[in-house]
Amino acid sequence: MSKRQRPDLDVELIVKELGKYTEGVTKEIKKAARKLSKEAKQVLKETSPRSEIDHEHYADSWTTKINETDKEISVVIHNKKKPGLTHLLEFGHTAVNGKRVDGITHIAPVQEKINKDFAKECERIIGN
Repeated sequence: MSKRQRPDLDVELIVKELGKYTEGVTKEIKKAARKLSKEAKQVLKETSPRSEIDHEHYADSWTTKINETDKEISVVIHNKKKPGLTHLLEFGHTAVNGKRVDGITHIAPVQEKINKDFAKECERIIGN
């Protein structure tokens, strides 16, 4: 019984090619994260409650903060002008007169949709 001979593997070439693949995937995932963050911000601006009294609208104050390195991206979508209002409006609060003010769920649905869309986009990118 003879031993099967393995062809020589060029490990350096394999590592180089995997590096190229990883760079490409990372680039596309970052691109998807930026695109979806813009989409989320726009949807929040459209669906957030608006005050008829206050002209510095809570709804218009959504912004994104993107921190990026070579291999990572972090996206935070927040309300720049009225950050403390997000929790009160989303979950409700007790009013000055002691009665309960119901929340207006407007952040959670956007977060769920964007998370699902991002997962699908990552699967698509990695699958190609």
